[in-house]
Amino acid sequence: MPSSLRIASVNTNGVRASFRKGMGDWLDARGVDILALQEVRASTEDLEGLLGSEWDILHDAATAKGRAGVALASRRRASIHRVTLGADDFDSAGRWLEADYDVDGTLVTVVSTYVHSGEVDTP
Repeated sequence: MPSSLRIASVNTNGVRASFRKGMGDWLDARGVDILALQEVRASTEDLEGLLGSEWDILHDAATAKGRAGVALASRRRASIHRVTLGADDFDSAGRWLEADYDVDGTLVTVVSTYVHSGEVDTP
């Protein structure tokens, strides 16, 4: 098992707004190795600009601009990543991102997923 691994999962409700409200300072103080983000609502370029070059970023943007979107940012590169849910023709719509990381010889799979609240009798 890895000696130490810190994973944080954050629903940002818009990553740019979260950084304006202090998320960058919060993240800097936490020593996070892998960061799972939900409701990113931004482009990959925005994430790169906010997080900086020390992070390896995987991003599954929502198909509808300004909606959903999930990301994994890590201090190490993922060996494999997946963005599908089941059949290849199913669009995850920026709601599922899964990656495998080698952590001290142990394979660790991390998922960032966004599951919105539903209402009774809606598809």
